[in-house]
Amino acid sequence: DLLKKLGFNIIRLLISWKAIEPTPNPNLSEIMAQGQKYLSLVNQIIDALYSRGLYILLDFHQDIAHEVYGGDGFPDWALAIDEEHKRPKASNLKDRKWQTAYMINKVVKHTLASFWKNDLTNKEFGLQNFPVRTHLEKTIGQTVNFFKSLNDGRGHPAILGIEPFNEPHPAGIPPDKFESTLLYQYYQNVESEIRKFDDKIFLFVE
Repeated sequence: DLLKKLGFNIIRLLISWKAIEPTPNPNLSEIMAQGQKYLSLVNQIIDALYSRGLYILLDFHQDIAHEVYGGDGFPDWALAIDEEHKRPKASNLKDRKWQTAYMINKVVKHTLASFWKNDLTNKEFGLQNFPVRTHLEKTIGQTVNFFKSLNDGRGHPAILGIEPFNEPHPAGIPPDKFESTLLYQYYQNVESEIRKFDDKIFLFVE
């Protein structure tokens, strides 16, 4: 109600990969039951916003990957944990300079680099050379499919676009290589997955 009163008409609505895929999805052609429940709750929020004349940009949000680092977004299984990179003690979330972890925290950088290279090892979940980035790419596509299937396949009228990653950081990968190859591939793959289900929704990239 306050957003409407202040004159806004579009909302960047954060949604969580961790909530959609809390464990590695064995069938990437559909959303897991936990994810469907979560997206149904998100849809209630979208309905409430739309009833007030507010439109939606769905933001697959993350900050320094995971709450154990003081951020959010990534599932537990998407942490890169191996012999040299142990799970840290949980952050107390009080560090006002948390964003410096992108540059100086080796476990944050290792998790993000593993994501961008699509090659994850997580000893806790028994994952080796796991295609972690592919999982998010396909999860985004299936999320679009979930909302597109509403209203007899017409989709939700409030949803205008998808933001597939908040503030993508190279995390130690040379920036020119990161942007011209890994990030570019990610956006291409996300676009391909989205277009399987919706040929009109906007893709917002950073």
